[in-house]
Amino acid sequence: MKEKAEQLGVFGGTFNPVHHGHLILAREAMERLKLDRLLLIPNYRSPLREGEVLAPAADRLAMLRLAVGDEPGLSVSELEVRRAGPSYTVETLEALKSMYPEAELTFLCGADSLNTLDRWVRIERILELARICVLSRPGTEADAAHAALIRRAPGVGNAVQVLSMTRMIDLSATEIRERAAAGQSIRWLVPESVRDYMHAQKLFV
Repeated sequence: MKEKAEQLGVFGGTFNPVHHGHLILAREAMERLKLDRLLLIPNYRSPLREGEVLAPAADRLAMLRLAVGDEPGLSVSELEVRRAGPSYTVETLEALKSMYPEAELTFLCGADSLNTLDRWVRIERILELARICVLSRPGTEADAAHAALIRRAPGVGNAVQVLSMTRMIDLSATEIRERAAAGQSIRWLVPESVRDYMHAQKLFV
């Protein structure tokens, strides 16, 4: 009897810096979608966020590794950081499919992606490589954005699963960077290991 294919999740982002909101979301998504493993992949630079000021990729990667630690099922990939340049999802998924040919890939993204998915590079190929699951907060405009995507690009919109999460918390990396720059406490917003690393490297100050 053929073995069940590994369910491999892919959670990308700038993680600038990683915070408890990311980690809570990752764990719930993994459980809700019944993923065997979830790879967190910091990008080198998002082609859709060219103006964002990023901490060095090596530092964002290091903080993510500290945050995940030995948490079961969660791991960090340096695939996009190693590649450098703009991080295109299709290239990442193709690389992962080559590395794990028997795995079934699920790409996780935030609700804001619904506004741009139809403009992603080679979106048709992305849909061949992985199922796309958009993680949304209950009571937000994700359903309306999904409906708009279906009207604009039905082949894309109808292939996307929108999953309403129960444990999303109102926390943003922007807020954390602003607090760090102002000399305010970021304790309990990020893992202690990440906070210590930020202080030691003088990030976002």
